[in-house]
Amino acid sequence: MALGVCLEGFKRYARLAFVVDGTHLTGERLGLLLSVVALDVNEQVYPIAFGIVDSENNKTCDWFMKKLDAVFGDDFSKRKDLVIDTDRSIPIRNAVQNAFPDATHVFCAYHIK
Repeated sequence: MALGVCLEGFKRYARLAFVVDGTHLTGERLGLLLSVVALDVNEQVYPIAFGIVDSENNKTCDWFMKKLDAVFGDDFSKRKDLVIDTDRSIPIRNAVQNAFPDATHVFCAYHIK
């Protein structure tokens, strides 16, 4: 799910960098919550998109990133000055490289530690 106002606000006013991360859901409903957030001009967390998938694998992460690429549009997704920060998850990393091949991909300092 991505709200149009959040996408347009990010593309027009935020830094050209966003974070992709997944968190495992527990309880009655299992799965993985994938989220994409950025920092706005006030250094506050700015939501861009999220999705719930069954597990963290190549197929689901690739599907999520392709959907994100589609809502951003080709002109934005092909930017060379776009920076995408992720944890060290191999499925998320592969999906980012497939959907945003021209972007700079970096790892979160916390996860490198």
